[in-house]
This record gives sequence, structure tokens and C-alpha cells, in this order.
Amino acid sequence: MKKVLISYFSQGGTTEKISKEIGGGLKSEGCKVDYHKITESGPADISSYDAIGIGFPVYVYRVPFIVTDYIKKLPDLEGKPFFVFLLCGSVPGNAGTVARKMLSGKGGREIGFAKYKGYNRFLGFLKRGYLFSYENPTKGELDHAGNFGRGLVQVINGSSYTPPPYDKRPDVVYTLERFLTVRPFLKYFYRFFYKVDRKKCSQCKLCEKVCPVNNITLSRDGFPRWGSACIGCFYCEMICPKEAITSPIDWLSMKMLISYNLRQSRKDPSIEHVPAVLKEGKIIRLE
Repeated sequence: MKKVLISYFSQGGTTEKISKEIGGGLKSEGCKVDYHKITESGPADISSYDAIGIGFPVYVYRVPFIVTDYIKKLPDLEGKPFFVFLLCGSVPGNAGTVARKMLSGKGGREIGFAKYKGYNRFLGFLKRGYLFSYENPTKGELDHAGNFGRGLVQVINGSSYTPPPYDKRPDVVYTLERFLTVRPFLKYFYRFFYKVDRKKCSQCKLCEKVCPVNNITLSRDGFPRWGSACIGCFYCEMICPKEAITSPIDWLSMKMLISYNLRQSRKDPSIEHVPAVLKEGKIIRLE
């Protein structure tokens, strides 16, 4: 019996759904599947697995830093088969290409790559009144994920596989936005611009609980403070029930770039969107 490890990062739950569907497809063909949440521990011991999968949502047209860190810490794959899957609510950029190349650089052998739409909870869009890919992944995508898993078994067992072409780099505006959220900026600069309004803050600790990298701690008087491990998800600001948090995403420069992204995504017929508001940490659809 072939044994497969699926490691994934899922903040809103949609990547986890796809992971489980892929795993279900693998199991239906006789594989044993283990799941590993990247947020819960360091790299799993992969030595006993016949193949590994990596799944993640796209953040600012890139692989989330927590996932790239995980891949970097993996041992030499020595020809071990790997597959990559991602979810994105609007424009994925070349995040999949980056992950595939990283794993190939680790000595792995690619056996599959898949992209899916995922519920887009991007704060920049929500603040401008839009919710994208709100019903994704759809049943069709979940079915595709199961079939993807079944197809992986055939390749693991020796069927031929031709990798799809690498995705192109995003255009200049997307590239600029990605540059403005590179890790050094988040680590050494932006961290000082996360602010909490102490008059509004109820000290509920929700921001600390939802941070996927435990980057938020509490001061002696119970207010949140940000460390240097931020991955730019902006969930802390998004879910605050008192709307007490502001971040660099509220800067004018960021708003201008996000407005461009918003226009491009609204014009894309493949991306569903509805008007919505973010109120007291809750996303409210207006239709």
C-alpha cells in the first residue's frame, strides 16, 4: 500500500476542504493518506511516505511565507514524488510555479499540479465593498480534486506525467504590490504600523488566537502587539469585532494598488463577486 502525506496551510478552511477531497481520491485507489497542518508543527517526518503533497492559498500573488519556510526545512527529497495544489480567489500570479520549483530544487519529482478558486477574504477588497469567489470551491471543483487524487495514484504507480507549463509572472502592477509586501518590509518595517485603538479594543484576544504564525502577543495591560513573523494575511484586522485594528493595508499607496486589482478582478468573467460589507469582524453579503 502506497503512503501519501498531504501538508497544507488553510486559514479559512477552503484549502483544507480541497486537501481532504484529494486525499479521498487517493484513498479510493488504495493509498494510505496522512494530513499535516503546517500551522500546527514543524516539518513532518517524510521518510516513510511514497509521495508528498503541498497545498496553500495564494497571498499577494505568492506562496505564503509559512509554506515557503516549511518547504525550505524539508530534507533532500531524493527523487520522492510530490504534487502541489493552490487556491486563489482572484489572481494567482506565479505562486504555483514558485512552489513547484522549490520542491524540484529539493530533489523532488513532480507528479501533479492543480489550481482551484477559493473563498476570497482579502481585507483590501472587503473594505472596498466586494467579496470574490464567495461560493468556491464549488462541487465541481471538489469533484475535480477527488479525480486529481485518483490520477496521482496512477502516476505514483508508474504512468507517465507531463508537467503543465509554468505560470507567467504577474504584470507590473501586481509585481509592484508583491514587492511592497516582501518579507523584510513586513519583518522590519510594517510591524510597527499595526495599531490598536485602546478605546475600542475589548481585549477579547481574538486577534492573538487567529494569527497563523503566533505573531501577536499581549502586552502587560492586555493589548495586542505585533512581532516580526507577520505573513501579511491581515486576518487580525479583518476579524476584530470592535474594528480597533489598523494596518499598512489602510495606507493610501496600498489603496491605489488594491483599486487596480479590484478593477481587473471585476472585469474577469471567471471570478464571481458580490457586494459585501465588513462589520465588526463579520462579512455580510448584500445580495
